[in-house]
Amino acid sequence: MQPQGCAVLPLVPSTGTNVRPHKGWEMGEKHDHEAVSNMKIERKFTKAGQDAYAGLEFVSTTSEIRNPDGTIVFKLDDCEVPASWSQVASDVIAQKYFRKAGVPSKTRKVKEKDVPEFLWRSKPAEGAEMGGETSSKQVFDRLAGAWAYWGWKGGYFTTEEDARAYYDEMRHM
Repeated sequence: MQPQGCAVLPLVPSTGTNVRPHKGWEMGEKHDHEAVSNMKIERKFTKAGQDAYAGLEFVSTTSEIRNPDGTIVFKLDDCEVPASWSQVASDVIAQKYFRKAGVPSKTRKVKEKDVPEFLWRSKPAEGAEMGGETSSKQVFDRLAGAWAYWGWKGGYFTTEEDARAYYDEMRHM
């Protein structure tokens, strides 16, 4: 049974979902996007042209792990998470999913042929400082961007709008 208010947006056939690749499709093989695409995405939580996080409230919190003797093992101040999340959920994302290093303070997009601009990868901009992630939005954007990019490259999406809808919906959820 699907929880109330959750959408199922299958993408990867190897996980047993009900989306199947085009006949003859193999992982890593290049295909004409139009010949393989077959997935139409209906928006449930977002609106086209609107930020995926519109209507969601985010708060800043501190994540901390302490030893039994009270010494601090991990601490991150000013973690941005959805306001509806518990402290445990905030701690899990900060401690397990935030990249701790190698995250540039400023980025620039790298153009890629036949890939929508919103899916172009980013490189550190000149003069960018490196650090770690501090916002759940960075994690959501990173993960949803990878999934949407793989789906685009695999030819799953019917249109660029479907790829964008998938990306936005995954970021919002």
